[in-house]
Amino acid sequence: MPQPHDFYPQNLSVSEIANPYMVANTFFHEYDLAYVKRTIASWMAAVYKAASWNHESPGNLVYFLERLFRLIEAGWLINQMDNSERLANLRLQYPEGEIDMMNPALYCKFVHKDYPWDYFPRNLTRKEFITPYKVFPKFFQFRTLSEWKEELHNILHIALTGDNMEATGDVIDVLAFKKHLDKLADACHLISVREFEWSNGEIIVKTINTINNEGENTTEKN
Repeated sequence: MPQPHDFYPQNLSVSEIANPYMVANTFFHEYDLAYVKRTIASWMAAVYKAASWNHESPGNLVYFLERLFRLIEAGWLINQMDNSERLANLRLQYPEGEIDMMNPALYCKFVHKDYPWDYFPRNLTRKEFITPYKVFPKFFQFRTLSEWKEELHNILHIALTGDNMEATGDVIDVLAFKKHLDKLADACHLISVREFEWSNGEIIVKTINTINNEGENTTEKN
């Protein structure tokens, strides 16, 4: 039976609970989006394999899940906030008819400008691309915070031990889990791209005060 603490972020610091958007930025400073997608795909695929996870060291997958739990907890907090004025919401900057989804500046950091297609959020709808915060309500309608933790732990166990779902008695819609995790990754990556920068080892929070016609943002240190 879920306990009260299961519905509260257990992996975030006090400052991260106060500003969960920072967790999305930190996650994608640590992990590349393409790596995140590959890891999720390999992890989910391992559930159906006769052998256990062999994509990387098991410790890497365990650590990845720990970091993913932080991202999920941050998403749970973000979902309870008013995000209508957040910079990741493109409607604050552009009329909807003028939003060019192929513009790399909207989904890819400048450092990755030479291969932007690797970062295109292909798991999102147009509405979710424009406002990535739309992903979070559906994510937590699919599973609650405590259910996400419990079921991802179960999926981790199956992937690492080589047990199949019939042996464990679990019934897991792996494709649905993968879909929602991919959407979470894409949405949080867009938040990181549109709302944060790294400069000389410091996190820079973008502001909307003086966006010019070329899409340049003023920035302020966090």
